[in-house]
Amino acid sequence: MTPLQEGLLFHARYDSRDLDVYNVQISLEVEGRLHAERFRSACDALLERHPMLRAAFVQKRSGEPVQVIPERTAMPWHVHDLAGLDPREQADKLAAVLAADRHRRFDPADPPLMRCTVVGLDEDRQRIVLTMHHLLVDGWTTSLLLRDLLALYDHGTASGLPAPGHYPDYLRWLAEQDREKARTAWLEALAGLKEPTLVCPGTDTARIRVLPERIVVALSEADTSALLDISRRHGVTLNTLVRVAWALCLHRRTGQLDITFGATVSGREAELPGVEEMVGVFINTVPVRVRLDPSEPVAELLERLQGEHAELLEYHYLPLSDIQRTVGLGTLFDSCVVFENFPTAETLPSGPDNGLRLTDVVGHDAYHYPLKLMAAPGRQLELEISYRPDLFDAPLGQQVADRLRELLIELPGALALPTGRFLEHTPAPPVEQGQQMMCELIAEVLGRDFVSADEDVFELGCDSLTALRLAGRIETELGRPVDVESVFRWRTARALGTALT
Repeated sequence: MTPLQEGLLFHARYDSRDLDVYNVQISLEVEGRLHAERFRSACDALLERHPMLRAAFVQKRSGEPVQVIPERTAMPWHVHDLAGLDPREQADKLAAVLAADRHRRFDPADPPLMRCTVVGLDEDRQRIVLTMHHLLVDGWTTSLLLRDLLALYDHGTASGLPAPGHYPDYLRWLAEQDREKARTAWLEALAGLKEPTLVCPGTDTARIRVLPERIVVALSEADTSALLDISRRHGVTLNTLVRVAWALCLHRRTGQLDITFGATVSGREAELPGVEEMVGVFINTVPVRVRLDPSEPVAELLERLQGEHAELLEYHYLPLSDIQRTVGLGTLFDSCVVFENFPTAETLPSGPDNGLRLTDVVGHDAYHYPLKLMAAPGRQLELEISYRPDLFDAPLGQQVADRLRELLIELPGALALPTGRFLEHTPAPPVEQGQQMMCELIAEVLGRDFVSADEDVFELGCDSLTALRLAGRIETELGRPVDVESVFRWRTARALGTALT
């Protein structure tokens, strides 16, 4: 399994009673007469063409998770007929069918982790709903399988399609990489980072009660063109511009100047033969660090971040768990940015010559993070903010979306200005009672008269033995066990107070 697959398997098995947020649902609306059995055969042929879509995910007796590929399996198939209903009732029932489908979990050990649902809307209009677990697909893979599925329905065979890539070649390449060298590179890149950037500190974000809500905003063509123009003139990518804007949004929420968040990276090694036609999971999530210097011009911030990103490109394969263990700060972030860089639905064929036409594609692809940004480039840059309604309310999600849009509109005209133009000049958050107690305990253990809420205990002289003593003092005050790992994970009185009290 890839590093990301191991993380996804953890989430799939974390709490089998709740939602699995990593169900991916693609809804295709087609016009024309659909031959249902022919489409069902195309679904089965898709699983035959791409073995990784047949994968089951199990653990060996040693506990090692692996994926097992059966020689044959058929696509589960469901049909709903909503034709003849009045428009409002039909829309309500369609929404209920789609919601129930997204909520129905897959058993990772019971392949295939895919299913197809056909919803008849009238004689010449239907929805084809493909639902699959993220363990099988990433964005690029989803585009490939949609292209192949429509072609298999059209022609009945894979004739005319490119030869599929051999996914095990990628897994072998991944196993051959130098993890120690990658750990060193990430340790250097994150050196001096004092604390994680958490929008929901002290929260169990792995347990999902409700699916994330989405807010979509789009920049105008003129504003998008302005961003593209400065990206060309300064040798940076649109992705870098979006990352800087996201870091400034996180700064407004946390007050931090050294920001970390996750980024989904493609993982497709360009030098691997046939990688563009491989179906499977390649993506990985890695940290992005953005250091905000109030005196640094915005243009220099962009160029510096672009260079720092380029230096780490060859180490994007390292598992996030390895990076976080190497840095030693625990969870580094709880927000994520996804920048789409794969073929989109606009490039899909419109259907067979017998008149079946693809008229719309709607996708749902959620993450467990409390806050996620997905950016989709095009004539108008589209920004989708996903937020967990069990952790954020709707007004806060809208504030983030509005602020992000404002920043991306303002940045092209502010390149010569210092970054401080976009930073909050507000006092530090007030120290709460639990945090004040931590200040006093840290000062006592370290033999100091005073410790502020945001000072790093290890920079003040704490070591492993004093960390053990500090954990014991906190344990005594709280009247419950406190692991010494907590001191290493939350290194300030404010972070310890928030997490433990």
